[in-house]
Formats: sequence, C-alpha cells, structure tokens
Amino acid sequence: MGFTNVAQLRELFLSCGMGFLLGAYYDVFRILRHVLRPGVVHVFWQDILFFITAALMTFLFALAIADGALRVYLFAGLVAGFFAYRYTVGRAVVRLVAAIIALLSRLGRLLHTAIAVPSGALGGVYRKITKKVRKKLKKFEKGLETRDTVGV
Repeated sequence: MGFTNVAQLRELFLSCGMGFLLGAYYDVFRILRHVLRPGVVHVFWQDILFFITAALMTFLFALAIADGALRVYLFAGLVAGFFAYRYTVGRAVVRLVAAIIALLSRLGRLLHTAIAVPSGALGGVYRKITKKVRKKLKKFEKGLETRDTVGV
C-alpha cells in the first residue's frame, strides 16, 4: 500500500475495527471471570494469555494491513476501537451476562428451596414415623420375651 491519505484512512478504520474485535475478545475473559470467580493468580495468567494473544493478533494485523510497518495511527486506531467497544457494547454485554447469572442464581436457589424444604419436612415426618415404629417394635419384642418366659 502507498502512503496516500485514502489508504491511511482505510488502515485507520481497519485498525479501529481490529481494536473493537480485541475488546470483544477481552470480554470473553471478563465473562469467564464473572462466572468462575477465579483467584488473583488465575486472573494474572488470564491477563498474560490475553496480552500475548492480542500482541500476536496485532502483529499479524499490522503485517497484513501495513506490510509490517509500525505506524502510530494503527496503534491509535486499535486503542480507540478497543475503548469504543469497552464503553459501549462491552458495558451492555457485561450487564447482560450479570443479569443472566443473577437469574440463574435465583432459579438455582428457588430450585434448592423447592427441593430442600419438602425433603426437610418429609425428613421430620420420616423421623416421627420411625420413632413410632421403634416404640411399637420394642413393645412387640417385650411381648415376645414375656411369652417365651411364660410358656417355659
């Protein structure tokens, strides 16, 4: 590509698009963090993985678009696209995922309550029944013992 203004503007817009895609890629890690709640060490390694892969994608992008030339406007476009995604679509995506996780959590608690409360109530009924049965069995055993001793 030459150094015409049109070509440079095209490269700038393409780099903004690539930055937008990198922002979406970073959201994958943000969503995983929101769902899995990893510790500090796992977050560190996730960030390292993101930065290595993002650097590789940026290098390959610059190689394909600008023939490997390092141009400031390419990096400015990447940064602008990344933050454009992060503060527009990225916020909506994270809010949506948070709402879905909250809904699933509520459904899980509701399901747990629907299963645990009846089983707890049934557990109380079960204990009462077994207590009565044990008493009757003890009386029955005593009755058998007294018959055995009387008959001898």
